[in-house]
Amino acid sequence: MEGAPTVMTYPPSEYQHWHARHAATAPPAGQQGSARIPQPLWEPPRTRTPGSAGDGGPDIDPGDGRQPWWPTPSKHGLEPPPAYAVAQPSGVRDGADVGYGVGSSEVFAPTVVSSSRSAWDDALPDLRNKVVNRLVSMNWNQTVTSWGRRRRDPLGPHVLVFFFAEPPSGFPATCELRVAARLFPAGDEPRLPMLLYELGPLFKDHLTARRDPDEVLFSWSDRRSPAARYAGLGVTSLDTPDGSWEQVQKTAQSDMDVPGRCYAHLVDGSMILIDRLARQEFAQTRIWSSHAVRDVSGVRQRHATTAADIATSDAHGAENPAVWQWLTALNAVLAEGLHHV
Repeated sequence: MEGAPTVMTYPPSEYQHWHARHAATAPPAGQQGSARIPQPLWEPPRTRTPGSAGDGGPDIDPGDGRQPWWPTPSKHGLEPPPAYAVAQPSGVRDGADVGYGVGSSEVFAPTVVSSSRSAWDDALPDLRNKVVNRLVSMNWNQTVTSWGRRRRDPLGPHVLVFFFAEPPSGFPATCELRVAARLFPAGDEPRLPMLLYELGPLFKDHLTARRDPDEVLFSWSDRRSPAARYAGLGVTSLDTPDGSWEQVQKTAQSDMDVPGRCYAHLVDGSMILIDRLARQEFAQTRIWSSHAVRDVSGVRQRHATTAADIATSDAHGAENPAVWQWLTALNAVLAEGLHHV
C-alpha cells in the first residue's frame, strides 16, 4: 500500500531496515530500535575480538542480539558543531524549509558561509581526497556486488553515502573519514533526482523526532567516535550519462564493462563529481572538484580538475543539475538535523 512502511530484507531476512522510500513514520511499536546493521557486502570480512570495543577493534554487529559497539551521536550526545561553515541552499533562511514545500521551485546553488579559519578548515582539502578514494572504491565494489546479484535479489543502481569526520589532529591537520551508507532494492525509484527529492521529507521527519540515524537512515556504518562530525553527503551510482544500469546489463560481458558515477557534497559547500569509466575506455577515473583536493598523509591522490560549474553544467549529463539541486537540499537537511540528534 502506497505510503505504508515496508520491511526490506537485505541480505537474509534477519537484517531488517525501514526502507527510506516509504512513509516518514516510525516503525510500529516494539520494532523500533530492533534493526541490525549488516556487514557491508563489499567490505572484507571482519571478526570481533572480545573486549576490543573502543580500542580499534572491529566495527560490525556482533550478531548475538546486543547493540553494535561503535558509538553513535544519538547515544552519546554531541559537542558543539565544528568551526567549518555549513553551506545552505541559496535564498534559504536559517530554520526555513529547504525546498520540500508544495510548489517549491527554488534552485539550490551552494553559498559558503564565511567563518574564521580553523584546523577543520585546514583539514578539508585532505578530507576531500579521502572522500574521492572511498567513493571510487565503493563504486567499484558496488559494481561487483550488483553484477553478481543482477539475476537474484537485485539491487538498485544508487547507494547514498554519509560522510563523517573525526576531529582534526596533527600538523598539517588531517581528519579520519568515516562513512555510513543506505542501499535500495531494485524495485525502488530508479531516477536519482527523484529519489533524493523523496528522501528529503522522510529524513527531516526522522531527525526532527530525534530517532537514531544508525537505525532509521543507514543500512551500515563504519565505527565512529562520539566526536565525529557530519561532513557531507554523497552518492555512488551505476547510472551514467552513457546509459542506465538497466541498459548496461543488456550489453556488458562482465563487471569490467560497467561504468559508474559518484557525487559528493560536503558541508563547506565543496562539490566533487567522479566518473569511473569501463574497460573499453581503459578503466580511467575522471574527477572534477569545485574546491582544492590534496593529500598530506601519504594516501593515494588522484588528479582532480577544478570546475566551479559542476552543479549547473549540462556537459556532465542532462540530469546533472537536478541531481545537484536535490543532493544540496538533502545535505542541508542532514547538516542541520544531525547536529541535534
